[in-house]
Amino acid sequence: MVDYELGGSGGSDVFDAGHRELRVGQSDTGQGASRAGETGFLSSMGRFVSMGLEHILLGIDHVLFLVLLLLGAQGWRSVVRLATSFTVAHSVTLALAVLGWVEVPAEIVEPLIALSIVYIAVENIARGESRHRALVVFGFGLLHGLGFAGALSFTEDIGGRLLVSLLSFNLGTELGQLAIVLLVFPLLLLTRRRYSWSTVAHTGATVVVGVIGLVWLVERLLAPGGAA
Repeated sequence: MVDYELGGSGGSDVFDAGHRELRVGQSDTGQGASRAGETGFLSSMGRFVSMGLEHILLGIDHVLFLVLLLLGAQGWRSVVRLATSFTVAHSVTLALAVLGWVEVPAEIVEPLIALSIVYIAVENIARGESRHRALVVFGFGLLHGLGFAGALSFTEDIGGRLLVSLLSFNLGTELGQLAIVLLVFPLLLLTRRRYSWSTVAHTGATVVVGVIGLVWLVERLLAPGGAA
């Protein structure tokens, strides 16, 4: 988010992959542009919520990590515990990274996110949900928060507006996470209770996701910059 003052007009704007240009005083923004009249405080909040929602729903590695947690969860109590642990952890590192207090290169973060997928997949198959899974998820959540932070870049100093924007982005990621949980876990519970083949199917799905995570891990370790 940046502040601007051009030709007597002022305000702030949010830039992302779909909005890379600022056009002041034009009624037709065109693709990839923002209009000054659309960049008020509430509009910026909405944009950050939308960005957070989009980032987690289109961030397939984050989605697959959540799916693995749901595949290994024994019930709703377990889901709430794990989701809370993941949420607190990634919220902390997202804030610390965006505020500039923590900086970890993507070539370290991205392979470790892939490793988190492999680890949870192996644990699901080997022994199921462990007693310490909430702590493990908290640790991996710290990594995923750093990954979320890679989608944000601010030019302004720490202040109320930056903090609100950060909270709005985080709200978007939480809404996306909630949508995944409410969509996937009831279906998993339904298949477990009604179909004898559910155990084999869930194990197969875990293996597939684990292999995907392993491929990403290798790609991100070998790719320039450390990301696929």
